[in-house]
Amino acid sequence: MSIAHITLLLIGLICLAESLWAISFPERYRDAASRIAGDAGPDEPSAGIAFCVMTILIWAIAATGQSWAHRGLFLIGTLLMLITFLAFRTGGLKRLMDGILIRRSTAFIRLIYLVEFAIAIACIAVALTGK
Repeated sequence: MSIAHITLLLIGLICLAESLWAISFPERYRDAASRIAGDAGPDEPSAGIAFCVMTILIWAIAATGQSWAHRGLFLIGTLLMLITFLAFRTGGLKRLMDGILIRRSTAFIRLIYLVEFAIAIACIAVALTGK
């Protein structure tokens, strides 16, 4: 297993845990997401900096090879970069969380995280097969 496979496995396990929490307790997950989005103030770039650092680290690992794990990490890094751009905009993360999660029904939250669950399983499978 290369560092890309280990990184993809860790990301997959974190996403798996998050999706299981959101599927099991969508109301509590929505409340926690609302608190986190509310804490990310418009003049505080710490969330944007954190997402930017994660993106750079993931892209640095993804650039070292051509396997499916590297390609998956590149896509994850691209998604994180889009979130980084939103985090640096005033109220961008709050608007994203409102539109996707906070103003949605529990059934829709479960559906979103069922998709994340499937993606997490795919990431874990790619990481464990070594492809």
